[in-house]
Amino acid sequence: MSSRKRFLAYLIVLHAGMIGFIFWLDTNPFIVIGMELLLLLSFLLGWWWISRLTQPFRLISTGIENIRSNDFGIQLKQTGQPDFDQLVNVYNSMISRLREERISTSEMNHLLASIIKVSPTGIVLFDFDEVIKAVNPAAEKLLQKKEAELTGRRQSELSTKLAEILYYRQDQWRVIRQNARQIFRVYSGQFMNRGFETRFVLFEEFSEEIYQVEKQSYEKVIRMMGHEVNNTLGPINSVLDTYLQSHQDRFTETFAICRDRNQNLTRFMRRLVEVVRLPNPDQQAIDLVPMIKQTCILVKSRFEDKSIIWELDLPDGAYKVNCDQLQMEQVLINILLNAGEAIDKTGKIRILLEPKKDKLSITNNGKPLSEEVQKNIFTPFFTTKPNGQGVGLTLCREILSRHEFQFMLESIKNGETVFWIKF
Repeated sequence: MSSRKRFLAYLIVLHAGMIGFIFWLDTNPFIVIGMELLLLLSFLLGWWWISRLTQPFRLISTGIENIRSNDFGIQLKQTGQPDFDQLVNVYNSMISRLREERISTSEMNHLLASIIKVSPTGIVLFDFDEVIKAVNPAAEKLLQKKEAELTGRRQSELSTKLAEILYYRQDQWRVIRQNARQIFRVYSGQFMNRGFETRFVLFEEFSEEIYQVEKQSYEKVIRMMGHEVNNTLGPINSVLDTYLQSHQDRFTETFAICRDRNQNLTRFMRRLVEVVRLPNPDQQAIDLVPMIKQTCILVKSRFEDKSIIWELDLPDGAYKVNCDQLQMEQVLINILLNAGEAIDKTGKIRILLEPKKDKLSITNNGKPLSEEVQKNIFTPFFTTKPNGQGVGLTLCREILSRHEFQFMLESIKNGETVFWIKF
């Protein structure tokens, strides 16, 4: 029972007893009536004091309910009692501050959520146990994974490449090369969440920026080398040809070897210059099926000393792609040559064209590529061949990038190596 009801019950019992006592006394009626009026006045005054005394308690109960229900929009009215009104003022001031902080926090959270959602930078949030809690759309796009495939996962449940990015733990930017075409900048930081330190990771791809810097660098070097080599070798070869045509002595064989070496160097520089001076693609609707067949016939002749099974899985009808025919043929030749050279003596090369997926895959079961090779395979002048120049795949990258085709060279789980192109 509340204090108000107890006090009211006390007044009723007290005044009822006094009325009974008056009637028990046999005295003057006027005295009885006067005493009854005094009792009535006493009861009304008691009721008034009950209302005055219990009003603060009702207000306190209202305030408690407001706080419990997180309703910070209701303030208490003053009671006219100076002592209690000080408490009311403190309560109203506290509620106003809580409401303002709540609105400010809500607006800030909404702003941060909007920024995270539209940010081009991949953002991944973790909980206290280092489990992925949230992933923004940019992270889904960069990692090529849906949010449902990442949230709730621990480091041990992710592939090595994903874990290298998402579980990077230093609060400084680091460059991570995922493969030959994807380079990420990654940063890991911490923030306080409900009093606990939790982690987030920011990452962005800047492969295109690196590619442009590399391209500008090697173009400058190649132009300088081409200019110097051609200007030097041209007169030398002319002198050597003149000498060889008019002389036959002990220097003839030596000069012939020098001329051949110079011509090889000239051909090497010509290949380098092709990468730099590659024209913009003249794109037309080209049927890839006969192009692939003709290219296979051309490349097969280079590997007659090897026992290679050539498996062509091509559609029966035409499959046309907007591309530059000459440049696309060069790409196919380079890819097939690399596939054949990867096979030691016996092996298989499979060429699969999937019109429904707009995808061409060229797979070989030769020596697989190491992770380090896969990361650098398209880097200019990088090669794994003893006599390689590191130009063929650079040229492929340049042609396919100008066509805006997606592509990748990678070794897959069964030990095979595949070069795929999405048109």
